Amino acid sequence: MHYQLTYIIPSDVADPKTLEGIIADINKKITDAGGIIKAPLAGLEDQMITDKSAEELEKIKKSQNVRLFKHRLGYPIKHVSYGFYVAAVYELPEKNQAAATKKITTEIKLNKKITRFINTKYNFEVFSEQSRQKEKTKNIKVPENPEKIERKEVEPLQSIVDEAIRAKKEKRERLLDEKPAKDKKTEIEELDEKLEQILNA
Repeated sequence: MHYQLTYIIPSDVADPKTLEGIIADINKKITDAGGIIKAPLAGLEDQMITDKSAEELEKIKKSQNVRLFKHRLGYPIKHVSYGFYVAAVYELPEKNQAAATKKITTEIKLNKKITRFINTKYNFEVFSEQSRQKEKTKNIKVPENPEKIERKEVEPLQSIVDEAIRAKKEKRERLLDEKPAKDKKTEIEELDEKLEQILNA
């Protein structure tokens, strides 16, 4: 069974070595509980705030085998508005999964350098397929000028539109021709008759 442990380290941990040390410590707790850390999949990195420490974060991600990015928190926690989001995907053997996850959770609760965390089951097969699809879409080449469309592609659509407009005009003209035009004289006579009926009543 696969799990994903996601946790937030406050951004006031400015030193990259300290940040790497915290992540390494959490990874050790996972492996001590019998977990095997998996390679990170493509995911939330596109939300990452790029700053001068981006290269250092990339090094930490590769060395610790986690997803890692800096992001604004939903609300300030202990007067800190930004945090490093870390996600580690790991696999636990079939035996003693409940005890292992409980041990990992307890260890993380005791770590005061982590502000928030969540440990959830992770459907590795589904997410790895989604990751592959995301990578494929990245490699698709977009034409340099997508607004420039060949005339051949436009012509069939234009002819359909022209045909629909022409048919509508013809239908309107037919309806106008079929509708008998009333004589002004007959309209006045009808009004006189109705007026007489009202007065006599």
